[in-house]
Amino acid sequence: MIKLVLLISPEFCVLAALLIGGEWGGLAGAIGMTISDLSTAYVTSAPKTFILKLCISLIVGFVAHKLFHLSKEHSAKYVTVATVVSSICGMAFNIVADPVVGYFYKTYLLGVPQDLAKTLAKIGSITTSVNAVIAVIVASIIYLALRPAMKKLNMLRDL
Repeated sequence: MIKLVLLISPEFCVLAALLIGGEWGGLAGAIGMTISDLSTAYVTSAPKTFILKLCISLIVGFVAHKLFHLSKEHSAKYVTVATVVSSICGMAFNIVADPVVGYFYKTYLLGVPQDLAKTLAKIGSITTSVNAVIAVIVASIIYLALRPAMKKLNMLRDL
């Protein structure tokens, strides 16, 4: 159960940013994932989770809605490319930031020895990369599936 939550957490942040914008999507994703950490054995990671998930959503939301203006009327190809590129931008940040922030967080705040923190960061970078690919694919598919219904219900507004 815990591993499943960790595997799908980036998808929620990316999808929330695509659906409701970076700010609100970021808060939703960050708060949700932080509560998940607080209710499991990952309680010490909760502050790091909040910051990183918020940043992922802010980046995705900025690229999708400020640069690509995803909420406006566009061709299906444009929407698909904008969705995938926006998702990639947020997850590229996560691939770099998660291991780096994790290393410093574990070393300087949690007191983990540097060699162990470095090894954990290397392992984390592999896991984060796999999660990033899955997040881009899953969040893009779900957003592209929901977009026509949102458009029909007039839920696409300029974010």
